[in-house]
This record gives sequence, structure tokens and C-alpha cells, in this order.
Amino acid sequence: MIQTSFDICVQVLVWLASVLGVSYETVNVWIFCVLWPLFTLALLVIVFRQHNKIKKLETNKP
Repeated sequence: MIQTSFDICVQVLVWLASVLGVSYETVNVWIFCVLWPLFTLALLVIVFRQHNKIKKLETNKP
């Protein structure tokens, strides 16, 4: 199952590279070194904002 998942991911990366006209390595770098960290940071910002909103609501309870 892991091998199949890996093979599918590689095929998707190869397909994406051909569609974009770049190399497999370029797509890999963009996804795992640029987009994924940015997505993770965005999620962390959302979590901290939600946490602060919850704390604020809890302190304003009647």
C-alpha cells in the first residue's frame, strides 16, 4: 500500500512537471520547500488567532 501511494504521488509530480514545463525536481522543491511550509505557517496563524478568540470569549462570560 505504501509503495502504491508513493508511485501515485510520483506519477502526479511527473504529470504536473510536464504540464508546467519544468522538471520533476522543480515541482518537488516548490511543493515541499515552499508551498508546504507556507501552508503550515498559515495554519499556525489561524490556530493562534482562533485560540485568542476563544480565550477572549471565555473571559467575557457573564
